[in-house]
Amino acid sequence: MPLDALAFALGAAALHAFWNVVLARERDVEAATALAVVSVLVVLVLPAALTWRVEAAAIPFIVASGVLELVYFAMLAAAYRRYELSLVYPVARGLAPVLALVIVVAAGGALPAALGVVGVLAVSAGVLLVRGPRGNLHGLAVGAAIAAIIGGYTVVDRYGIQHAAAGPYLLLIMIGPAIVYPLAIGKRRLRAAAGWQPLGVDYRAGSQVRPDARPPHPA
Repeated sequence: MPLDALAFALGAAALHAFWNVVLARERDVEAATALAVVSVLVVLVLPAALTWRVEAAAIPFIVASGVLELVYFAMLAAAYRRYELSLVYPVARGLAPVLALVIVVAAGGALPAALGVVGVLAVSAGVLLVRGPRGNLHGLAVGAAIAAIIGGYTVVDRYGIQHAAAGPYLLLIMIGPAIVYPLAIGKRRLRAAAGWQPLGVDYRAGSQVRPDARPPHPA
């Protein structure tokens, strides 16, 4: 595997882990996710410009991966609004390698070596064992659906990264989600999540608060 592809994979894994922990704690997970996507896009601009190499053959993979990433962000934020991180994240990340392997084989890719299959299954089993079998069945199903999305863009990126440097490849993938998802969330929620609230307006409560309002005296 090329070094930049390995760096891309390891960096993406670390980023997703940190991202999930932080976002799951936010009041408005969707708005926080939208801001995070935009922030990542901004951070990627300079590394992408310094290492720019994107072949025409990478474009279909970039478009497909961008669509899957957009769906991933939307599903993940919605899941964290309803279910616990300790339920969604282990299921999504634990099943993703297995589903990616299934997708590769189903798509007619090269059959993996037996040792590779054992490694994927061992890692996935270990992640899932951290969670255990307990949990809301609907939440487990949502985690599995997110795992399928992760598996999908993992397979797409496996082929796409062969035609581009990691920095610009990831930058181009993130452009679509960084535009579409914040637009879907709306300016009001984005400003509230970023702390840009006009004086006297509490967006989280959805009500107007007078600046001179005082709490009632205790009885």
